[in-house]
Order: sequence, then C-alpha cells, then structure tokens
Amino acid sequence: MTKKTDAGNSLVFAHRDKKIPLWIILPGLADAPATSRRFGEHLIANGGTCWIPDLRDYAGAAEDYSDVRIEGIAERLILDVPAAARDAEKIVVGHSLGAYVGIALGEQESSVAGLVAIEGSFTKGNAVIVSQFAAVAGEHVGYQKLIDTLDGRSQLPGLERYLDHVRATPPVLFSRLVEELVGRWEEFADRFKALPLPKLYIAGERSVGQAAYAFANATLTYPSTVVVVPGVQHWVHIEAADAAVHAIRGWAEVNVRHR
Repeated sequence: MTKKTDAGNSLVFAHRDKKIPLWIILPGLADAPATSRRFGEHLIANGGTCWIPDLRDYAGAAEDYSDVRIEGIAERLILDVPAAARDAEKIVVGHSLGAYVGIALGEQESSVAGLVAIEGSFTKGNAVIVSQFAAVAGEHVGYQKLIDTLDGRSQLPGLERYLDHVRATPPVLFSRLVEELVGRWEEFADRFKALPLPKLYIAGERSVGQAAYAFANATLTYPSTVVVVPGVQHWVHIEAADAAVHAIRGWAEVNVRHR
C-alpha cells in the first residue's frame, strides 16, 4: 500500500494513489523516527504522504548545540520539506517535545492547516517528570528503570529502543533539548492556545501525575479539540496507535480538510 524511502535518519513514505496531505510527525525528546513508523503508516492508510524527520538532524552544527532553540529547529525543517509535497496542505503531529516544534512550524509556515499535540508536556507536572527522566537517562540505566521513572509498567512496542536513541544523542544537545522542554512549558502552552489553526490535543488517561488532564481542561475554552485515550500513558501513539489514528482522522475530516 505504501512506498517507503529512507533519507538520512528521516522516514518518508506515501500512499500509492493519493499523495496529499503531507502529515509531518515530529518525535519527542531524543526519539528516532523508527519509533513512530507504524503509527505513520496507519495514519496515511486512506491517503497522504508521511514525513517523520529526526529532530536531532535539524539542531544545527555540533559546535552550536549549546544554543539550540525550538524555533531554529522549525526553521530548518521548513527548508527540508520533501520536494514532492512542498506546496501541499500540511498537518503537523507532534509528540511531547515534538509538539513544541509543531507550534513553531504552525507559526512560521502558512501551509500548515492543522496541529495535533500528543502529550505536549505543557504543564509543570510534566516538566518535573522530564527533569527526573533526564537525570535517569544521564546515568545510562536500564530500560525498565527508565520506564518505571515515567510511571510505565508495560513493555510498549518500540520503546525498548528508546534509551539507545537517548544514548546516541550528543550530551550537549540532549541537555539543551531538556532545557527547552522544562524551561519553556508555560510559554508554549500559551502559544498553543493562541495559534490560529485547528488544533487537537491528545492525552493519555494514565499520563504521569495526570498532568495531561490539567492542560486538557485548560484548553476547553480555546478553539481546540481534546481527546483522552483510556488506559494509556505518555506514548499514546505507540501504546494505542489505532485509537490515536482514529481520533486524528476524525478531527481532520471535520476541522482541516477542504478549508
């Protein structure tokens, strides 16, 4: 059903008949595109092209890692949109830190027609958890300890590779991305609410400290849609890919297509 090509660390694949819209999936902190591949393939089952960039590839030159900013990552992404879909309608789906980059993309790129934030970490509770996670990851402890720190108890498909992705990230870059995630959550929460685009926020019912609920309730007075997926935690699109895709497709058909 899909034709797949790999370009560097990024993944690009398209429906064989219908190439639009362009779905841009932005992985979370230090995550790799391969983790979200199954989710992306499901997302374009009815049509479209999916691009999953490795955000680490868009952080700039190594000597500049200490100055990495979310906005700079977004600017570099815009310049590297797959040529075949450069002028196509774009729907951005960002997980965790990827949601921050998605907000910046929505602000900078006029062809972005909608934004999905999956567990956007826009709350103080999630910022605290990220700080704890960063300390654990820095110790290079085992997979199960990492998952336990994030209040996880199940072996989630693909996440056994996540710590390897963290270890493959240059320490200076990882530290800067953590600082962006922890230090700017209030700013990006406000920017998400103010973004003049159709928006969908997807939260996991069992997300750490129920921080997702706090943000979900805060967004109800804004022009956005909130979906809480039962029984799952932070990696909603991996733990419950079918439910996440169903929610996104339904939202897009009503709020994004034919605008």
